[in-house]
Amino acid sequence: MHPFLSLIHLIQLLLVIPLLTSALTIRPTTTTNPLRRQVQEGSPVPGKVNFCTGTNTSGDCDWRVVTFGECNALPDGFAKNTGSFMVAAGAVCYVTMNEDAAGECVANAGYAVRPPGNVDMFNVQGRDFGHAVTGFRCERCDECQTN
Repeated sequence: MHPFLSLIHLIQLLLVIPLLTSALTIRPTTTTNPLRRQVQEGSPVPGKVNFCTGTNTSGDCDWRVVTFGECNALPDGFAKNTGSFMVAAGAVCYVTMNEDAAGECVANAGYAVRPPGNVDMFNVQGRDFGHAVTGFRCERCDECQTN
């Protein structure tokens, strides 16, 4: 091979590499859905709840944006093991201890979680809701704002 050709190939390669790497750069995805963007950014969204196995939002955590008025079972690992239950402004959630025969939430706990939530479900005024709660039902509450 002629040395001049290999130099041309080298120059071409050096020019193409930056173009390839910029084309292959992984960029974070953005969404145009305002609710999804709020949830991704951690902004308060009415109906968003966070729950964790530990107190003070520690341990394993998960979150949901729920439909108001619907029964929501806590996922495996969180049912009867919820150390903290946080509620975004604009909603109130009623923890449930079981479901009736029709599978409806029975808010028999007598405990409503208001924003910002409860960081110690294992000790709510001397009662242990964290080892009993199996689900929750949330309702819109315009007066319920984070303190």
